Amino acid sequence: MRNLLLVIGLAVLLCGVAGPPAAAEDAALEITVTNGSDTGANADIRVQVRPVGQHNGDVIVSGGSGDSLRLPAGTYAVQVTYVDGAAHKTIWLDGFAVSGRVERTVDMAMPVAALKIVITNGGADLGGSGTFEVRPAGHHGGDVMAYEQSGGTVRVQAGTYDVDARFQDGADVGDKARIGIVPAGMHDEIGAIRGGGTAQLEAGQYELTATMPGAEGVLHSAPVADHAHLVVAMKPLRVAELKPGAPPPKECTIEVYGVNFDFNKSMLRADSEPVLQAVRKLSAANPSFRAEVGGHTDNIGTPDYNLHLSEARAAAVKGWLVAHHVAADRVTSHGYGDTRPLVANDTEANRFKNRRVELRRMNCH
Repeated sequence: MRNLLLVIGLAVLLCGVAGPPAAAEDAALEITVTNGSDTGANADIRVQVRPVGQHNGDVIVSGGSGDSLRLPAGTYAVQVTYVDGAAHKTIWLDGFAVSGRVERTVDMAMPVAALKIVITNGGADLGGSGTFEVRPAGHHGGDVMAYEQSGGTVRVQAGTYDVDARFQDGADVGDKARIGIVPAGMHDEIGAIRGGGTAQLEAGQYELTATMPGAEGVLHSAPVADHAHLVVAMKPLRVAELKPGAPPPKECTIEVYGVNFDFNKSMLRADSEPVLQAVRKLSAANPSFRAEVGGHTDNIGTPDYNLHLSEARAAAVKGWLVAHHVAADRVTSHGYGDTRPLVANDTEANRFKNRRVELRRMNCH
């Protein structure tokens, strides 16, 4: 009888032990992206799932058109991005409920056109010496939407544009220039070469940024295929320095000095407050102000270390601005390390000029 009582007591004890919590229900989301009758063969299509109500939130899962994305059942904000050359469009599916298996087709409804321009001089095709830039209609000084050499083709959203054709016969600056390579639609460099150098890339479109002390140039949506030979036209830098108490600069690139960090650190020092307040006031005085905070170093230290340090410092400045009531969607941050010097790193005074925070105003010309 004693053994029987022990067995019963043990049975009751086991019944009272709570089991493991139930796992969250798994779901599958498949979004097929179309664009009318366009097959999208030239397009970069991306589906990104973020927390509901958080367009700037962390990406939970991402994939391409038709991919099956696994995630917990719930409600999300789904971002669908379609990039075809200079043509791009984003559609948000807000409050999108996902449970079980969900299939959805999203049509971008964005007609895309292929534009080819041949530039001649006396009947002869100028080839690489002739280039054309596509800008918004009525805005000769507007942002360049697409850029190509004579005889090349760019893809743009169907519409009306201003096309600026140019004959460029400038001097080659050779290896004095550094050319950063960024895939179209992305932000981070995947590599860099010196002027006149060669890079092996997958066929596609890229943004090439050429920099050298005192000058820079950008080739937007440059098509790379087979043995592409590309020319980047450079122009003298037009910059201004932000000074607390002085009128706000009107230039598109604003150098900021007085943002101080301890040696090898990315935490802002208290003596940075006056110039940070000047940046905040510049933003507050102009509701349309949007800018990238760029971190720059001199060439002391390894390039990789300088890059990571500049990224952390630029992020610290952005964090301060957001904490002081500058909307997060009005400011981004990026570190460039020692890749974009204003002047040669040949004296301590010049290295000081290159150690800076830089504001690059968006949609500015």
